[in-house]
Amino acid sequence: MKRIEISNVAAGLARNKFADIERWIYSENTRELSLRAVELGIELDGRELLRLLLQGHVDCRGQGNVGPAIEVFQDNNAGSEIYTHTKINRKNLTTIFGKIRITRLGYYKPGKSFIHCCIAN
Repeated sequence: MKRIEISNVAAGLARNKFADIERWIYSENTRELSLRAVELGIELDGRELLRLLLQGHVDCRGQGNVGPAIEVFQDNNAGSEIYTHTKINRKNLTTIFGKIRITRLGYYKPGKSFIHCCIAN
C-alpha cells in the first residue's frame, strides 16, 4: 500500500491524541484501574481521535476551488450559465464522533443558488 503524506492540523492533532491514548493505556496508574474504567477511558478518547481523523479527511478534500468560474448546464438543455462569483462557506456538522467544521468554496451568480464543487456530506 502506498504511504500518503498528510500534513494538516487535524491530522497532527489526531497523531498527538493517539500518542496520548497509548501513553495512558500503558501507564502505571492505568494498570491499577478496573477494566471497565480503562474501557470507558479508551471509548471517550477514542471517539475524539476518530473525530480528529474525520476532520483531517474533510480538510484533505480541500475547499473545492476548481478555478475562477464554473459553467452550469441547465437540466432541460436550455443552455448554460457561468457562475463567476465565489464565497467561502463554513458550517459545523454533527457526526457520530462529534462536531466537525466544513469549509467549502461556493460558486454563484447573483439571484441563483450556491453550487459547491466539493461535496462534504
